[in-house]
Amino acid sequence: MIKTFALSVCIMITTIFISCDRIFAPDSSVNPHSIFFSVDGNIYKMDYNGSNKTQLTFDEEDNNNPQVKNDGSLLLYETQDNIGRIISGGLMYDYSVVNIMNLNNQNMVTITDTSKWCFNPSMSLDNQSIVFCSYLYQQGKKIVISNINGKILKNITDYGTYNNPIFIDENTILFEFDHDQKTDLFTIDIRDNNVRQLTDSEWNINAVLSPDGTNISWESYYDINIMDINGNSKVNLTNNKNIFSRTPSFSHSGEKIVFITERTYNDPNMKNEIHIMDLKTNDRKIILDTGYNFEPKFFPDDNKILFAQYENSQFYICVINTNGSGYTKLCRGGNPCVY
Repeated sequence: MIKTFALSVCIMITTIFISCDRIFAPDSSVNPHSIFFSVDGNIYKMDYNGSNKTQLTFDEEDNNNPQVKNDGSLLLYETQDNIGRIISGGLMYDYSVVNIMNLNNQNMVTITDTSKWCFNPSMSLDNQSIVFCSYLYQQGKKIVISNINGKILKNITDYGTYNNPIFIDENTILFEFDHDQKTDLFTIDIRDNNVRQLTDSEWNINAVLSPDGTNISWESYYDINIMDINGNSKVNLTNNKNIFSRTPSFSHSGEKIVFITERTYNDPNMKNEIHIMDLKTNDRKIILDTGYNFEPKFFPDDNKILFAQYENSQFYICVINTNGSGYTKLCRGGNPCVY
């Protein structure tokens, strides 16, 4: 399987399209240590306590999935547009682009790939490159790399069934690949196209890299797992039976992970609990056992958790201390990240 897969991988340089036409007024009071989130189709930031809410984008389209990188000066996000929609079977496929905003002066670069759906952006560890997926109707998805100025665009793969690429180091991309009715994790070395399969089971998604770059945690059907970046030393951290563990995220120290659990759909007590696990002791505790909770992440000091909560047909940005105290609903919104 790996041999066949590797033959489908190619590298070639194509044309990139850049737009810098949406320029915002400079903000000399930018504080990079903020919460970023999306609500009503735009990106906002606010202080850790929910004050000083500031709108960063002003499009009529849908801006989402904010990520703050570099020294806190770069905001990476997606914009879904209705330009160039493809109509098929009564469905309309939106056009999506990747944007990089400089938070110091609010100038923005838009990265597109010849009118295709660009999504799942992730920044390299040296903050110089962006990797993302590019979708073309009836062709599939490919993995593409650009620099942060949008002056180079490289196709890392042909069209296929790829998702969620992230950098392990400046030369290695980790990604999901659907094949043989399952999803596995692979890496590719962009220098020589060498492809390595890291997992071989039914369902492997939502991989994240540890802060020191030595380990990967990910979802594998019911459980959260961890392994080294070469796919060795795999450990099942949760060993669940009728509960699904989802969306792991490392603490900044690398010593803990936070994740949610979902009970099976026939469980009358269905809810998304927030769990924290100590990777040294394997101690696991529930810090929130009520509500539909999503996307938990550690604050920079590792003492609080940021997450989204769904209630009454709305998403809200919430925080809670890692000991389970201090639950606070800050404002309406989703896709939270914290720097």
